[in-house]
Amino acid sequence: MVPADAEKCLRSLARLVRPGGYLFVSGIDLDVRTKVAIDSGWTPVPDLLEEIHNGDPSVRRDWPWRYWGLEPFNRNRRDWPVRYASVFQLGHQA
Repeated sequence: MVPADAEKCLRSLARLVRPGGYLFVSGIDLDVRTKVAIDSGWTPVPDLLEEIHNGDPSVRRDWPWRYWGLEPFNRNRRDWPVRYASVFQLGHQA
């Protein structure tokens, strides 16, 4: 999937979540996920963030050799809390 298409798809899915609800994201390019999350003001859920990111050894093992491989968790990145989160709270509860 082209990044622009993936971004459009993710934004469309997010519209289905009620304000204050949660969106679980997996299998999307980290650059796309980070851009959409930051642009949209999503709040990353920090609970087990690193454990979830590293949870599937098959995708971790394939990085950087396969397109589906998942980069290593890197706390030195300024955007790491958003980049590596798989769960986000969207909007505010009414």
